[in-house]
Amino acid sequence: MLKPTQMTKITVIGTKRHLRRVISELYELHVLHIEEHVKDDLMDIGTPLPDSSVLSELIIKLNAAIALFRLRTKAVTVDFDVPLDALIDNIDRKLEEVTSLDRQQVDIRSRITSIDESLEKLRILAKAGIDPGDFSDLSSVKLLVGFAKDRKVLDELRHISSASYDLQPYAGKHLLSVVVSKDETEKVSTLLARHGISLLAFDGLDPELSTSQNQEKMTRELKRQKEELSAVIRRLDTFRESYADFFLQARERILIANEQAEAPLKFGATEKTFVVTGFVPSDNLLRVHRRLSKVTDDTILIYLNSIGEKESVPIEMDNPTIVRPFEFFMKLYTLPNYHEIDPTFFTFLTFPFFFGFMLGDMGYGLVNLVLFLWLKKKIPSAKAFFNIMVWASIMTILAGAAFGEFFGFEQLGRFHIPHLLGRSEQQMDLLVLSIIIGAAHIILGLFIGFANELRHHGLKHAIFSKISWLVLLSGAAMFVFHQNLYGYLLLGLAVVMLLIGEGAMGLIELPSIFGNILSYSRLMAIGLASVSLAVIIDKFAVEFTRQGGLLMILAAVLIMVVGHVINMLLGLIGPFLHSLRLHYVEFFSKFYTGGGKLYRPFGYAQAEQQE
Repeated sequence: MLKPTQMTKITVIGTKRHLRRVISELYELHVLHIEEHVKDDLMDIGTPLPDSSVLSELIIKLNAAIALFRLRTKAVTVDFDVPLDALIDNIDRKLEEVTSLDRQQVDIRSRITSIDESLEKLRILAKAGIDPGDFSDLSSVKLLVGFAKDRKVLDELRHISSASYDLQPYAGKHLLSVVVSKDETEKVSTLLARHGISLLAFDGLDPELSTSQNQEKMTRELKRQKEELSAVIRRLDTFRESYADFFLQARERILIANEQAEAPLKFGATEKTFVVTGFVPSDNLLRVHRRLSKVTDDTILIYLNSIGEKESVPIEMDNPTIVRPFEFFMKLYTLPNYHEIDPTFFTFLTFPFFFGFMLGDMGYGLVNLVLFLWLKKKIPSAKAFFNIMVWASIMTILAGAAFGEFFGFEQLGRFHIPHLLGRSEQQMDLLVLSIIIGAAHIILGLFIGFANELRHHGLKHAIFSKISWLVLLSGAAMFVFHQNLYGYLLLGLAVVMLLIGEGAMGLIELPSIFGNILSYSRLMAIGLASVSLAVIIDKFAVEFTRQGGLLMILAAVLIMVVGHVINMLLGLIGPFLHSLRLHYVEFFSKFYTGGGKLYRPFGYAQAEQQE
């Protein structure tokens, strides 16, 4: 519980003819955290299995199909009974059908867009009183149509003798039509371009038909294309309903196969052999040896390597179920390294206590408890966080009982809520209690630090680097409360011990421990802020009820609800952040190094799928 899972570092050596079977077995075992091989003079980096490129391409196609169908990624059961080759053939057939339908859909939409544009042009021609036949190249003149920003272009068109023109409003713009001799077409086109007029192209219109006849023809074609599009979309919807799960399952299976195919990129390799190094939980070592020996006919070699004191070892935290949600805080901050005590259990003990001590109201605690129990069911992905807040809410209820507070009230009607400590009246006692709690928390951190130092550097270093701080605190306490010679002696002894244990840096940091302890006064300050606001809200509401009348009672209820909701929100944010700070800054600084990397065994995706 206080230490991560014990790991053993192993090196596996085998011949390449067994490579695929070893990879498959390691993936199924799901215990080996692979350390990537770095190319050196002895071994190159391994090459992927032959089907890697096919699988990678297939993943891209499957992702495209899943995006097309807007399928939501979800946990699916992967069928490993179907041979991979048969699955790939099945995927290819279905992807080909999907691609064909999607291509049809894109082509039809493109034709619909083109028809819509043609109909818009026909509406323009109808407005200008022009027929498609007027654009025929057989004529000795050319018709140019476009939209002008203003009427300035007309001044220049007047100087072109062969040009006749018309300008009329259309959809908030100026529709300009110009008839000009073919000899001066280029000159007029340049003039129009200089005035920012883009000429409209009227390709695709039947010159033998009038504008209205073209419109009727295009409208019929548009209707036909939309019906065809609806039919394709229905086929795609049917396909989606029939094969949604298949595509999700197929992608998971192909992802797994591709992960195995690319695994040799993390291995070392010679011409005929492969080498893979990694970490295995010590309890699984024998199982790994048996399984690999079986699939390689006892030709595999597995070496056990020593783990150096400063070596980076992957971390698998080993905590009871009740404590496990609080690993969230370690992952949020930094994981413990393999060689130190995991503080998750201590965080489980103290974080909810600090949170509850600061919020400390039975009413708020009950509301929060119901809220987080409900959220835990609604948002399973955040279950760990909500479990933490459930514990924090329970401690809030208990602290509220100790302080005798229910939504800020210390008395309900004529019933006076019993309490051990009244926060409104016993503020100095609350401050002293906060400091005592802080000192106890810091001392706990120093004892954990002592255990870490004892393990790594021996008793002498542990005493001078950690016990020295305890001597300092003892001396300070004797000096403050008794002011006798023993206090001075202990303070002097602590300074000498710190100088020996941590050098000049220890002396520089000497005042910090008192600042750390005083920092716990926030347990009182945040709590008083919360209860003061609750009391103000209650007083306002009570004053309104004393005025009498239904309107005043409704106003009082509104003040109570809105006020306490706001106070609860503040009461969630403040105690959460300050409790976290007391752990990360004041507590962890006494023993915690961190910097661990998460244990991710090969086969992780498969294991997640099976869960």
